[in-house]
Amino acid sequence: MSRVIAVTLLAAAAVTPSPAHAQDRPLDADFAEVYRVGGSDLSSGLRFLAGGPLAFDESGSLYVLHPTSGVSIVGPAGQLVRTVPTTEADQSRFDFAAGMLVWRDGRFGVMYPTRNTFRVFGPDGEFERSLKLSDRSGPLAGIAEIREPVRMDPGSGAAFGQRMPTPVEGIYGRLGLMGSEDRTDGRAIERLDLDGEVLAAELVVQAWRAPREEPSIELSFDELLSDPARIASLSASLSDDLEMFFEPGLYWDVLPGGAIAYSDSSAYAIRIAGADGSVREVLRRPIEPEPVDDRIRSAHVEREIAEANRRWEGFNEGSRDIMREYYDAIRARIPEVEVYPEVPIIRGLRATWQGALWVQRRGEEPWDDDGPIDVFGPDRRYIGTFAVGDTMMPAAFGPDGLAAFWETDESGVAAIVVRRLTEEVR
Repeated sequence: MSRVIAVTLLAAAAVTPSPAHAQDRPLDADFAEVYRVGGSDLSSGLRFLAGGPLAFDESGSLYVLHPTSGVSIVGPAGQLVRTVPTTEADQSRFDFAAGMLVWRDGRFGVMYPTRNTFRVFGPDGEFERSLKLSDRSGPLAGIAEIREPVRMDPGSGAAFGQRMPTPVEGIYGRLGLMGSEDRTDGRAIERLDLDGEVLAAELVVQAWRAPREEPSIELSFDELLSDPARIASLSASLSDDLEMFFEPGLYWDVLPGGAIAYSDSSAYAIRIAGADGSVREVLRRPIEPEPVDDRIRSAHVEREIAEANRRWEGFNEGSRDIMREYYDAIRARIPEVEVYPEVPIIRGLRATWQGALWVQRRGEEPWDDDGPIDVFGPDRRYIGTFAVGDTMMPAAFGPDGLAAFWETDESGVAAIVVRRLTEEVR
């Protein structure tokens, strides 16, 4: 689900360097380029949406999900092997794929929440079987089962996912129109069983979430639908972008042995949980979160309002009332949003095929997600840090040190670049 208001802020709030910054051990990001596809060169025929799901199989082939075209498979030399249409024969062109899993042997699966299905394909691209995402009925049955991200355990082939609540689901849930029993929230990591006729999920990790006041609803369904302003106001109140500023995110990945590494707080703490969810160890660095003062809060609110105004410029006078009401409700809510008291340090976490952990920290500004990247080896020891601008966080890691990156040129044209990492950081 795309963010309602992107946090791309550039206010001038100076950060006092922590003594730990001087302890960073520099790493060299001179990775050899294997190939690149996309960008201004359209000869490959590959279709993608920038920032979409990417994954490798054990042969080094890269799988690229396009929400309407299907899955394209790029060979180890950068050649387009095939594009597999993954829709059902009668599927509407307005149905979109919302998730992809790739097994090491080349099998892959694609989620279609609007069809309440997960479709599995063999290494040859032939359709094998389909299962339901939910055993409930109704138009939201599959939507409520969207998980982002979804990750494979490279060792066992098991799948893991984090439920992604949507505003529509939130409205229906608050009105009592969806069953909520046995449902996890958006801070849970689940093991997904894909072997039956219906996807089954088992809670593995329930991550911490900052407490906040939940909005109450005192309207009936008919009363809500009778007034677009009420729908807009409720949607704005349920937006995850406007629940709490600087709330620590949940970042996680699956290690080769099936353990889960995750971060759920403002501190520099990466928890390693076993198959039963119990925390076995915690990785730390002596870096302290910055307190949020009035200056930081004010700058953040100003930038959020400016971003909301920029987004509204994309709608003309002919836009439907509900959309105008929605953005009006967004703007009105921004100054009232709760603020977490600390700026979280960790902004991203991924595991390589050999078990190293890449951990992205915040940048110089409190709202900057593209900071330095720390690397811990498979033995959990700190190896070193890539400085800001030396490398981005890979969109996917693969075998033999392969890593796929999304890159955008000066004209804003996106490309997928595959590089081979040095031994030290695999």
